[in-house]
Order: sequence, then structure tokens, then C-alpha cells
Amino acid sequence: MNDLGTATDGSGSRDAGPAAQVVEEIRAAGGTAVASTADASSVEGTRSLIDLACAEFGSVDGVVANAGIYRPGLDFTEIDEGLLERMTAIHAFGAWRLVRAAWPRFTGCGRGRVVLVTSAAGLYGMAGNAAYSLLKAGIVGLTRTLAAEGAPHGIRVNAVAPVAWSRMSTATEGVPPEVLERMREEAPPEAVAPVVAALLADDVPVTGEVLSAGRGRVGRVLTGETPGHSLGGRRAAARAGPHRADQRTPLRGGDGVPGLGARDALSGSPGRGGRRGWYPAARRILHHTQTCIACTS
Repeated sequence: MNDLGTATDGSGSRDAGPAAQVVEEIRAAGGTAVASTADASSVEGTRSLIDLACAEFGSVDGVVANAGIYRPGLDFTEIDEGLLERMTAIHAFGAWRLVRAAWPRFTGCGRGRVVLVTSAAGLYGMAGNAAYSLLKAGIVGLTRTLAAEGAPHGIRVNAVAPVAWSRMSTATEGVPPEVLERMREEAPPEAVAPVVAALLADDVPVTGEVLSAGRGRVGRVLTGETPGHSLGGRRAAARAGPHRADQRTPLRGGDGVPGLGARDALSGSPGRGGRRGWYPAARRILHHTQTCIACTS
């Protein structure tokens, strides 16, 4: 169990208390655990975590990259480079380095389990959390890439987007105390922990998945794409480019957007407005695509 014990934004001195408290809870429940306050964003810190686990338990069968810091309530333009770098170090580099430190042991024994932690902010975006959203979105791509690379070695990699109260919850400014207390009661971390444990099990049937978990429910997060609309292939697109803006390039039959004529979809004719005609056509395509998404959601 690793926790630096700093403030939720990563500031302040280290405190062994949080990690020690969780270890005591695990032991009281009949489990075995050891505490660590190593820096989970550094190469040395993540390697020391794997070495400690091997020394205490004989091997490492799975890792959970859950370390993070949180500084909500800042507009995109208010996030300075220092904060962005600190958040990147723990959320992105930390997850990368922890898995990297454990990977050779997994490939050596032909099995391994990895659980990464993303967020609704990374999946859907969240105002006032641009940096956090950026980094948590990256976790999704890393999860699916590692799942593909780990499959031949018996390594399964999944991610969880938890809905749960934590110390980070109290860092959100302007949230009334009664709301935080209700969240603590309705979305306890105990409702997410079993999902993480299941993803670490020997018989976990999935890899490369993102699961939303919390408030007594578990859901599979999907990435969708509509069939889309063909723009007529690369040759047609090239003809419609700025260097051939004087030519009209009709789409093939059936390739146009319903209700949108082929010439309207891709027309560079000065008589149709030239390049200026592309913008409204693109808007109509996007509107139609958005409608398709709404119909299938």
C-alpha cells in the first residue's frame, strides 16, 4: 500500500499516516499488507514498490496504479506549467512507470494483472479540470494499448472510472459539507474496491476494458463511432483542396448526406461560394452526425 500522505494537490510534507491506516484496516480484516511512502511518480520510487512487494510476498501478481493529485476549479488558462508538470508526473508518468517496473516480472512468469484508474473527467470532460481530464483520458489509451501488448504474455489490463468519495473529494471548492457527506454515504470506496479486486483475479475474463464503478453499480464504458459519410475518397478530397478550388467534385451516388446534395457536400466552384461553401457543408455533416449519435445513445 503506497501513499505519500501529502495534500490532495501534492503539496506539503510526507505523512506515513494514510498508508499505515489502510494497512491496519487490511490486517484487521485478516489480510496481509505493507506500507510505503515512496514517490510513485519516479522511476526509483516505482521500482522500490515492486521490490518491496517481492521481498514481502515473494512475487508480484498484479498492480493498481491509483496514485494521483487533484486541483479542481481552475479554468484552462489558470493552470500554470508547474501544476501541469506535477499532475503529469503522477497521473501519466506514475502509471507508466509502475506498470513498466512490474512488466518484466509479468512476462517472465507468463501472467499478470494491471488495473489503471481513469475518471469521468477523462471520459467525458469536466469544466475546471482541464489538466486532470487530459491525463485521465490518456489512461484509457494506455489501458487498451497495454492490453494488446500484454495479451501474448498472459497479462490482462483494464481500467476503472470510480465514482467514490475520497480525500480528493474534499478538495473541490464550493461544495456544501452536506453534499460531501451524502456522497460519502452513497458512494463509499468500498463499493469500488470489489470491482478492482475482481479485475486482479486469476480468472478475470476481460482485458482492455474500462468499467465505471460506484454507487452500487458497474457499467462497461464503450467508445462509439457512427457509420459516417464518405467524402469520395482521397482523389476526390484532393480535387476539392485549396489548389483545385475552381473545380467541382461530385460525390458518388449514395455517398452524400441525406438531404444534402453531392455538389453541396463538396463543391469548390466559385459559383457555389468556393471554399466558403465548405464551412456550412461541414456544419451540416456534423449536425447530421450528431443526430446519429443522439439516436444511438
